[in-house]
Amino acid sequence: RMAFSAVSSNKLRSFLTMLGVIIGVSSITLLISLVRGASGAVTGQLDLLGGNQIAVQIEDTGKRLTLAEVQELESLPEIRYVSPVLTGEGKVRERDRVKEVTVIGITEHYDEVMRLDLQQGSGFDRLAVDARLKMALIGYDTALELFDTEQVLGREVILNGYHFRIAGVLEKQAQTLMGSPGDSVYIPFSCAQSLLSDAAVSMFYAEAEEDVENEAAAEAVGTKLMEKFGKKDAFQVVNMNDIVDVIRSVMGILELLLGLISGISLLVGGIGIMN
Repeated sequence: RMAFSAVSSNKLRSFLTMLGVIIGVSSITLLISLVRGASGAVTGQLDLLGGNQIAVQIEDTGKRLTLAEVQELESLPEIRYVSPVLTGEGKVRERDRVKEVTVIGITEHYDEVMRLDLQQGSGFDRLAVDARLKMALIGYDTALELFDTEQVLGREVILNGYHFRIAGVLEKQAQTLMGSPGDSVYIPFSCAQSLLSDAAVSMFYAEAEEDVENEAAAEAVGTKLMEKFGKKDAFQVVNMNDIVDVIRSVMGILELLLGLISGISLLVGGIGIMN
């Protein structure tokens, strides 16, 4: 009775105390939930990038790989697919509508290696790459911005002055660690070499066989590249699983630190309320 009497006789003080408790507990719960949600989103994207993937960057500008030399790596027993990538900037136009996009030259195995999901159409085959067919895969957002609809299969766009037929539309996706797929246009690698005036391969991705460890696949690729370049600093082979593990560790530490800070804040607020 004394407690209820004290609360009712000091309404403003009681309200402010309740407000402090509500805000303190809610903010801590929300903060930890946001950190865990962000951690889950990041690790989810990293899982898509990781798995059995290997990224290779050619550092030697004096001696470069050709498309045929990269495709020969698929003959290694440890490697399932190889997909070189050539990236540049471009402008895609449909009548009076113009959009700046990232132009990405890919081969027939890119969608398997990099988990490229298509809403409509299909990816490129070896014929499209070898014959330099002017075909394009465009993002969902790009299709809407240029045509006001995502039903654009078979229609044409002008990319850096050249006509390309739309062969596929990507699934609608948010911004990822690899950029925004919605603002990208994918074309056959051979077309990108001409369009971007770059005939060499400076970067490619490889996918290991299902029963092969990433470390073994990376070592096999490194050995093959050593035969070409003769020195280790001419290229860099990155096991995507290693990147996933490092970032997961960082996110775990961040979650722990934020939880500790929140706990200290709650303790300080509790001492003030008790006082």
